[in-house]
Amino acid sequence: MSIEAGQRYKGKITAADFYEASTGSLSLQLEVTPVGETKPLYVNLWITEKAKERTAEVLSEFGVTAADRTFWANPAAPRVGQDCDFTTKLNDKGFVEIQFLNGPQRKRAYGVADRDGAVKRAAAMFAKADDSVPW
Repeated sequence: MSIEAGQRYKGKITAADFYEASTGSLSLQLEVTPVGETKPLYVNLWITEKAKERTAEVLSEFGVTAADRTFWANPAAPRVGQDCDFTTKLNDKGFVEIQFLNGPQRKRAYGVADRDGAVKRAAAMFAKADDSVPW
C-alpha cells in the first residue's frame, strides 16, 4: 500500500520533538506512521500566535492541555504509540504530506445548537431556489 494525497488514513505517533524552521518559528513535530506502512510522515503543530488555537485544539484531542508545562518538558513521552487519523495532501514540491491530524479523542458533534436558526436558514436557502427546478 502506498500513501496517496487526498485520502484519510489511520496511524500511530512514533516520535515527537521540537522543530525550529529556518524562519525561527517553533513547532512540535510529530512523526506519524500509517497503519501497514514502515515509512513515516511528519506534521508540525506550530507554536506561533497565528496557530495557537489550532495547536491547542489538536493537542486536546490527544488528552493534552497546551498550557501544561510538564507536557512541554517531554512532549514525546505521552504521545508516542497513540493512535491518530489524518488526511493527506500533495505539497508544492509534489510530495504527500499530512494536511489534517486528528487525535483519538476528537469530538464529533452532531446536531446544531440553534435548531430554530438552522430551520430558518435552510428554508431561506431553498426559498431562493430557481422555480424551474423540477423537484
